[in-house]
Formats: sequence, structure tokens, C-alpha cells
Amino acid sequence: MNNSVRKLQKKAWEVLTREEVGFLLSWETSARLSQQIYTLKWQGILTSIRNGLYYVQGENPLTLEQILHAHYWMIAKKIITEQAGREAIIGSEKALELHLRDTLPPEILIVYTPFLTARVTLSERYTIHFRTLKTGAKTAKRNAFSLLRGTSEKVEIDGENFLILSRESALLDSLTIRTHAEGITDALVLRFLKRFSGVLSHEELARIVQYRSIRAINRLRSLTKKAWYEALYQMTLDIIKREWWGCFVTV
Repeated sequence: MNNSVRKLQKKAWEVLTREEVGFLLSWETSARLSQQIYTLKWQGILTSIRNGLYYVQGENPLTLEQILHAHYWMIAKKIITEQAGREAIIGSEKALELHLRDTLPPEILIVYTPFLTARVTLSERYTIHFRTLKTGAKTAKRNAFSLLRGTSEKVEIDGENFLILSRESALLDSLTIRTHAEGITDALVLRFLKRFSGVLSHEELARIVQYRSIRAINRLRSLTKKAWYEALYQMTLDIIKREWWGCFVTV
């Protein structure tokens, strides 16, 4: 075993890009690196996660699904950085869950970017969806990324830093775009409201609805009425009255 491979094995249980593997192996040409990676995969030292991204196996080898479950956020960070750089915000239900400190890997991770629309499939179970976001017809369907980024929050998960939607944005986004059945989404929203209903910003909810999320504020109105969140229910009514265009409700 040469010194380069020993250097690589010191990175056991880490996720490396092709360039990082090449640096450790002191590769001379792209063709030579491809040959070395092929050999290392055959030897069971490397496992391919996707093209150009590899997991360095340790003493007890893991299957791809085990790797994705155990090291999901490390892998997600590598892919998000590769695809979108620093201009990426986690949205929808996972953002809501992260506000509740739920860091379990999502089957579908929705990431908002300024311009990128793409889907990265990691396995039959896990995918990452990169999406752009536009405002509604009322505001000329402009790019909404800057509106979201200004209030986004930073979270650390397993040593990796991510931006996620603010509480208010994540709430309305979850009620607009669902990755699960409606009943599951409603249960998550109610769990979120149990903790945060008293601190949600009227101003921020109204600002978001001004640009989009008319359907979401209607669903939030209905949920808060049924669950007896009276103050928040009245807040949704006030916002709907102000942004009445597009809101068709019976209160």
C-alpha cells in the first residue's frame, strides 16, 4: 500500500470530492486519477455517492443507504456548495422541522437558489430539489430569493452550516409546497405552532403574503381556527383583509 492510499485511509468516514481525492493521491492526470478511483472502489476503500463524490470506508463498511443516513448533512453540504455555492436556503417542511431541532434526514430536501433548478438523486429514498422562487402575479412574478435571504437564519447540523427560511417563511412555505400528505404536513404545522405561535411576527407574515403565499395564509387561518390559536387566527384575518386580492375565504 503506497503512502497516498494511507493518506486517504486517514480520512475514513469522511465524504470527499473528486478533487479532494486527487489531492491526497497526488494524481498527475485526470485519466490516471479515474483509474486510481476505480481501483479504490473495487478494493472497497471508496464508495461512490454520486459522480465526483465519494465516501471513504472505515473498518466496518457501510452500504450506500447507511452512508446517506449516517452522514446526510455532510453530503448535503457538499452537494449544495457544488451546485449553488453560498446562495442556497433550505425551505419547506425541513426548514420547519429544523426550527424544532429535528435534524433527521428528509427524503426530499427542498433548497431555494437565485437561478438554479435541478434535482439530485442520491438513492431511491433521498433526493435534493433545487428550486427558484417567484413572487405572485400581484408583484409581477419577480425573483423572490433576495426577499427570503434577508430574513433567513443560520443553523449548524453535524458541524455543517446551512441557511434556512425564517420561522414565518418556513411556516407559509410548508403550507404552500408539501412533500408529504396534507395530514402529515398539518400535524407538523400544529407541532410548530404549539412552540412558536406566540412569537410569530405579524409584520413578517404580512410582508411575505404581500408577495406570495395567499393560499398558505388561508390554510393557516383554517388551522388556527380549528386548533383555537385565537390570537394567530385574528392575525391571519387582518393580513387577509389587507391583502384581500386572491383571498377567497369565509371567516
